[in-house]
Amino acid sequence: MPQQRGAVPPAGLGAAFPHPLRGNPDSTGPDPVFYCQWETSPYADTYLTRIAVAAVDKLELGARAGTDFLAVSYSSVDYVGHAFGPRSWEIQDVLARLDHDLAELFAHLDKKVGRGNYVVALSADHGVVPIPEDMQKSGMDAGWLNVESVKERIEKSLEPFNYAKPAVAKVGARAVYFTPGTYDKLKNDPAALRAVLEAIQSVPGVAHVYRAEELEDRPSTQSPMLKAEAASFLKARSGDLLIVPKPYWPWDSSTPTSPRQYGTTHGTPNYYDQRVPVLLMGFGVQTRRIFSSHHSHRHRSDAGSSLWNHSRPARRTRPRRSPEEFFSKTCYFQGPRKPPRQNNLEPRLSPVLISRQLELEARDFATGSNSFVLFSSTK
Repeated sequence: MPQQRGAVPPAGLGAAFPHPLRGNPDSTGPDPVFYCQWETSPYADTYLTRIAVAAVDKLELGARAGTDFLAVSYSSVDYVGHAFGPRSWEIQDVLARLDHDLAELFAHLDKKVGRGNYVVALSADHGVVPIPEDMQKSGMDAGWLNVESVKERIEKSLEPFNYAKPAVAKVGARAVYFTPGTYDKLKNDPAALRAVLEAIQSVPGVAHVYRAEELEDRPSTQSPMLKAEAASFLKARSGDLLIVPKPYWPWDSSTPTSPRQYGTTHGTPNYYDQRVPVLLMGFGVQTRRIFSSHHSHRHRSDAGSSLWNHSRPARRTRPRRSPEEFFSKTCYFQGPRKPPRQNNLEPRLSPVLISRQLELEARDFATGSNSFVLFSSTK
């Protein structure tokens, strides 16, 4: 099958799908090119699944009274998505095979831990923009917002005002950093600042430009874009100016001597970058589908506490919530696969949490809980 227009595959993969994994043409064995091709294929996730299965066995996870926690990060989806885009044959292939890999992992957990004695949760750390060239075929306003163009237009706009060159230290993804002292000078020079803002707005693909001082105090606003930018702003690290691309206009960091190394990317406040699923399955999870917004920081701060049991210290003040209650405003629920087995022991609640955004909270709910937890992440 022909390659999707705009895709940027790893070296040596070729233009047609399916892609043979050969490494360099003259290679007699696995080389760095082969490994790059391999990780941008379904086989890396399959291998990772087998490592997870081995970890369950060798570490005897789920066989003790305390909480066992296994983190698995399925990253091939991310690599394939960046290279070929979310509407490609390649991403369909890697997702179909990942589904098979997860089935293999769940079957092993059924055997070792007990069907219905664990909970699975699957999420992602970000979405992705469709490849602009693909969107153009559908008649959409799409393209690449070139970083070098932003920098060049800012410098040119300041020429009439006799600012020292270079005025711009760096233009990164979504942020403009001026050289030391330049932005302070601009804040006291309304005409020059206005020229800079107009120059940035003239670059194809720019939707909004925000000044740092507009964001740092988390302004009360009804604008979802301004609200999202303010939530992401960190004064010590964020730029002097923050740029929001139009929908389907991702950042292009290429230069005449350095071509773009990706087919698409992410990192904007647009819905396709922000929205990710959270799926729960297993013990105590009721079947339902819910579509509503929820902030990622709530996942990090509350997901752990939702799994605490009565053995947690008394310093906890909020009432304990079940996993399904916590996620009730955000998630698609796949119902219990089977009721937990009945025996003389207290049933083990076994959450499987899959989200890189929850990693920092793993210890919180891995301590003092009688749960087996599998934690994984896919993008």
